[in-house]
Amino acid sequence: MRYRNHIILDFEMNPTDKRLTRQAGCYLWQEIIQIGAVKLNADYEEVDRFSCYVRPQYNDHITREISNLTHIYSSNAFSAEPLAAGLEQFVEWIGTGRTRVYSWSFSDLFQLEDECEVKQISFPACLGRWMNFQALYPRMLGYPQSNQLSLRDACQMGRVALDLEQCHGALYDAEMTTQLLIPILDGSYKETAKDARRFLVEGVPTGNCSLDVASGGKLAALLAAMTGKKKPVGVE
Repeated sequence: MRYRNHIILDFEMNPTDKRLTRQAGCYLWQEIIQIGAVKLNADYEEVDRFSCYVRPQYNDHITREISNLTHIYSSNAFSAEPLAAGLEQFVEWIGTGRTRVYSWSFSDLFQLEDECEVKQISFPACLGRWMNFQALYPRMLGYPQSNQLSLRDACQMGRVALDLEQCHGALYDAEMTTQLLIPILDGSYKETAKDARRFLVEGVPTGNCSLDVASGGKLAALLAAMTGKKKPVGVE
């Protein structure tokens, strides 16, 4: 099935002030404060990027922890438009035509659904086809699905250069996800699998142990077998 737009999306969030949510009679643990996205065309070529801050409604500041992690500060978020206006700009940027959205986990989708419900915002129709790429990518590389692979470890496996200073910026994380996604979409993922196999052979650690150890020694064999596949699994 062919899509006109492939949108790789990432949100950054800030915790809500529970006193404010209780006063409003709603249950919302965090709010979107930044939208970042990359757009690919039907031929999986990058055509544009999108980034905007979003003003939170249920906190009067960006917490220190979030600022330290994302480099987003109160001065950024509180000079921005609220979520409804940010989404309107985002939907306009996406444009018309059949669209598929990709994110690193479904947490972004669940956050947007919850926040739209609480803030009485219509969920954008163009965001209805959503893929959890965090689940697909490990499956393509034979990594155990019971484990959640971090974007950082996935970039190491795929030999995607990662700037740790820029991580947890919405647009930057979307860009890194895009570099992992394109080989899956265009069928060149076999080279990604070879890189991942070299990653295992070289013994580069991910967290406290190598991925091969984490998979009980099965990953290298699965990767070797996977290089014989003719097309990506689970990609329309």
